[in-house]
Amino acid sequence: MSGSATRLRMATRSAWTVGGTPAMVVAAGISIAAVAGAWGDEDAEPASEAFGSEVADTPVLEQANAKGRMRVAHAELRGKAWGHIRNREYDAAIAVLRELQATEFSEDAALTHHALAAAFNFKRDYDQVLHHQARIVEQPGNLPPESVRAALMSAGYLSFQKGRFEDAVRFMEAWKEGDDTPPARFFAMLARAYKELGDRPKSILNAKAAMRAAEAEGVATPSWVEELAR
Repeated sequence: MSGSATRLRMATRSAWTVGGTPAMVVAAGISIAAVAGAWGDEDAEPASEAFGSEVADTPVLEQANAKGRMRVAHAELRGKAWGHIRNREYDAAIAVLRELQATEFSEDAALTHHALAAAFNFKRDYDQVLHHQARIVEQPGNLPPESVRAALMSAGYLSFQKGRFEDAVRFMEAWKEGDDTPPARFFAMLARAYKELGDRPKSILNAKAAMRAAEAEGVATPSWVEELAR
């Protein structure tokens, strides 16, 4: 079982509810589980001193050196933002990250969206959390794969909570492709989303998968899942 599936199962162990607050809390938990270990410490490209002095005046290397210096500066700003987040200064963190977005490189954009999702998550602004997680999924860039997958699953849960069932299915199906053993609660929510979209065959398929997974996990299957499986 992958680490992301383990985190998901632990985060969702306490509740089967998918229509109210518990699933929202799950999404928040997944987001924080993903970002807690990345305090703005991403590696930056080497500055100009890393290149040989005998060729440092060539246009190509000058450009590379300038980009390296800028990425170092960007990494420092992200570190500053994560420091604000640790100190619960969420608005200050958001201000730093917004400023950074004006000059950052496209391949690093997901790193900033990652930090913004964390800051807004602590502020309980889940519309913004979903926005930034969706941007991560669209262009993961240099963000670690495990953080991208966590954002993908969290975006699925949040989309479901907001009644955006097409997005919920899209995010959750993409997440499922990278995990051999999704938990029962995952299949249950996917079954409910397909039902809302009017796709009865897929709703039944995922409800039955939820029942099998629940049996393997040694937990009882809620009646509403059994009803979806009929």
